[in-house]
Amino acid sequence: MYYIATLLFVVAYTEDKPKPKKKPKANKSNGAARAPRKMPSYITERQKHNDIIKKRLYGVDATNQLNFMTNNYDSLEPFIDSKVKNLLQSNMKKAKPEPARPVLGTQPDLVKTTLRDYQMIGLDWMTKMHSCGMPFILGDEMGLGKTLQTISLIAHLKEHHAFTGPSLVICPLSVLYSWCNEVSLPLHLFSL
Repeated sequence: MYYIATLLFVVAYTEDKPKPKKKPKANKSNGAARAPRKMPSYITERQKHNDIIKKRLYGVDATNQLNFMTNNYDSLEPFIDSKVKNLLQSNMKKAKPEPARPVLGTQPDLVKTTLRDYQMIGLDWMTKMHSCGMPFILGDEMGLGKTLQTISLIAHLKEHHAFTGPSLVICPLSVLYSWCNEVSLPLHLFSL
């Protein structure tokens, strides 16, 4: 009985052994390996763009975000957990003090509609968050000019930061028509 159990184990073990992998066959025509395919230019351009975005996300912007959070620790303290608190406290000595940025005194030239005071404050806040690499959400009561503030931010980026790319605005479908109207108003002189 012992002999049969041992024999079954040996047979099972030899069947479960990893089998050697087959080597790929060489090209039959000349025996040389194939050259790698050349990628289309639009794919290589996209990969370069993605690499730039990755460096931005995980490089300088991550440091800017940590410094921003460290400099604003007092305001953020009630909303963060103990791990983040410890990280920010350990970064207190290394963090660069936030440079004094002048408040935007004027609205972008591309926007001809006059912004109200609270809209200018919102625009200043959005430009500050953008310069620190921090994501942000603009949310307030209906009718206070979120659309105009966002259009002003895009205009500011075009004027002062040579931003030429398209902008993705995430909004409910119900306000898409008003967005198209705001952007195409002759007062804004802004193109879609």
